[in-house]
Amino acid sequence: VCLGHDKPVLDLHEVMPEWERDPERARAYVWSVIDMIWATAPALLPRLR
Repeated sequence: VCLGHDKPVLDLHEVMPEWERDPERARAYVWSVIDMIWATAPALLPRLR
């Protein structure tokens, strides 16, 4: 929606089915998703108006 790409952001359990075994890697993935959302939010704003 933000950048015109039809590519989903996968949930943690989709990327790492056994995420509980590697909490540091899981945390890094979650932070990468947050960073991506934060970085692309300005591109989303004009599309919502």
